[in-house]
Amino acid sequence: MAYYTHWANSWLIYILIGIPVKIVRTKPLCRTQQYIYCANHTSYLDTPVLATIANRFMVFLGKDDLAKPPLFGWMFRNLHIPVYRGKRGNWELVFKAAGEAILRGHSLGVFPEGTMNKKPPMPARFKKGAFLIAIQHQVPIVPVSIINHWKVWPKLAPYLCWCPVMVVQHAPIETKGMTEADIPLLMEKVYQVIAGGIETYAPEYFIAEKKSYPV
Repeated sequence: MAYYTHWANSWLIYILIGIPVKIVRTKPLCRTQQYIYCANHTSYLDTPVLATIANRFMVFLGKDDLAKPPLFGWMFRNLHIPVYRGKRGNWELVFKAAGEAILRGHSLGVFPEGTMNKKPPMPARFKKGAFLIAIQHQVPIVPVSIINHWKVWPKLAPYLCWCPVMVVQHAPIETKGMTEADIPLLMEKVYQVIAGGIETYAPEYFIAEKKSYPV
């Protein structure tokens, strides 16, 4: 029930603001499989659009600011996982909560850049938290390229602009048998897939640079 409510509410947002969303699936997802969805982050609307492609209820890892508003904050605190950046011991609690969500049968939604990218379309450098969780629990990662959300509602913008949205769900990347030593290669692979999706489906937005992992 929670999955369908979350899915329907996410679509309702786009219906209300009149923004069409096109979803491209390069490979179907297994309905019985949990995943960790990793997407580039350029807009306040990234969270609901990621929920529209999920195969089951998705628990998000998000900055603690999302837990502060009166109504939405209460929902976020009770359904998702706030990340209190800079707070000592927080990551241990995040990893524990993420593991508990996976044990309950949920998928996870993570923006591995760790913050909203102010210079799209090229994703910024990833943080390793999502990849560590994926390897610890042997859960496949689904890379997602959100092509042009910054055109609709970028960070700090006081209003929305009309622009059709495209979301590309790539084939899952298995983590079975991986260890923490494999994290750098896994991060690079996911980065290349997400950046490659932007270049393939929206070359007019793509900065003509080599898709190397930022250092």
